[in-house]
Amino acid sequence: MGTTSLITLALVLFMRPLTHSEDMTDIVRTLDNATVQAQDAHNTYLGSISSEHSGNSIFNDFGAHGGQNQLDSVWNPLWVFGSPWSPWSSSNEFASAPPRIIKDGAVIGYLTTNPDFPNRINPIQLKTLKPLFTLPEGC
Repeated sequence: MGTTSLITLALVLFMRPLTHSEDMTDIVRTLDNATVQAQDAHNTYLGSISSEHSGNSIFNDFGAHGGQNQLDSVWNPLWVFGSPWSPWSSSNEFASAPPRIIKDGAVIGYLTTNPDFPNRINPIQLKTLKPLFTLPEGC
């Protein structure tokens, strides 16, 4: 992805509210099957941004990465990746190292409520897009 594409992506995804269905389709297409990775000492895998039916999805309430009680989940408010106090959390508006969003081996953004990060998406805003992430046809 070229520099111009990344700048355009940043403007579409992260700089303005998600209000137009075309914008949401572009966002889903861009984020579909991206991985979420912590910036802790182990670069902990926190799941994929994919259909809730996928075992590794951050939207799968019963999976290892989508449940509120799972340790490697951005939705667990009592653990480091979803806590309002942890520096590695998606939910800490002052997080110094929030989870990265990675696609095709490159960091394309951050899952965070911290407004200081470029190319960020708020986890609550992302969760509103959950129904738009579906399994490919034939699965």
